[in-house]
Amino acid sequence: MKRMFDTVAVVGLGLLGGSAAMAVKKEALASRVIAVGRRSMADAVTAGIVDEETTDIAGAASRADLVLLCAPVETIRMQLREVMQCVRPDAIITDAGSVKEKLVLDAADIPSAGHFVGSHPMVGSHLTGWQNGRADFFKGGIVYVTPSAATHLPAAARVGTFWRRLGAKVVYTDAKRHDYLCALLSHVPHFAAVALMEHLRKSREDIALIRYLSGTGLRDTTRVAAGSPVMWEEIAVQNHDNIADLLEQYAHIAADLAGSLRKKDYEAVSRVLAHAASLRSSL
Repeated sequence: MKRMFDTVAVVGLGLLGGSAAMAVKKEALASRVIAVGRRSMADAVTAGIVDEETTDIAGAASRADLVLLCAPVETIRMQLREVMQCVRPDAIITDAGSVKEKLVLDAADIPSAGHFVGSHPMVGSHLTGWQNGRADFFKGGIVYVTPSAATHLPAAARVGTFWRRLGAKVVYTDAKRHDYLCALLSHVPHFAAVALMEHLRKSREDIALIRYLSGTGLRDTTRVAAGSPVMWEEIAVQNHDNIADLLEQYAHIAADLAGSLRKKDYEAVSRVLAHAASLRSSL
């Protein structure tokens, strides 16, 4: 397969960034991969994950044909201006952040010789760090690409091709629609799991007992609640309206279900159970 870029700079060599670097190397999409972080990542060079590591984001971005921002969403917004102002002509900047509308609006206001195209891989894990990354991490997963009216369309097409070469299925949509869909399908499920864990905490039952007696149902339902609190706080800040609106709708449904149980309306309960089982099976 043809190489896409000479140099790719991955900013933030965590689980996503590390997996992207591994996949770029495995698929030979670039001649050189540079990792950018806040501290030394010499071990990643030694492991062959990247060819070079640096803490100089501007220096790396100025040499790259593709800059992939893989930090938490608030950090990406802070990094974006510096990166866009120092890239070479026609370089592409994209990201892996899970909230897009504010970022896309920010990018439209930053003069740049390069082209920003928002993207978001809908893959993840409760694990962290490039050491838990995999070259096949994106295979079969969904990656949103979120061009706007100001987006350079050939750059958006190249970003889509990049993710497809890493094995992902690409969905193009606008940033506003993306943020709603992510709230519906990812952010609210996370906060629902968080609410369930908070419910257990406030039950005042002994945590050791809960741990001993809990089965796969509780563990499966709440797995995502183990995600980074810092990352999820930033997502909440960026997408608060969508998350709040949909959480309120979820709470209303839970309240209706509780009302049916209270009234011993088991036919209504049975309908909800059947609908849930059918939809879950279809996933």
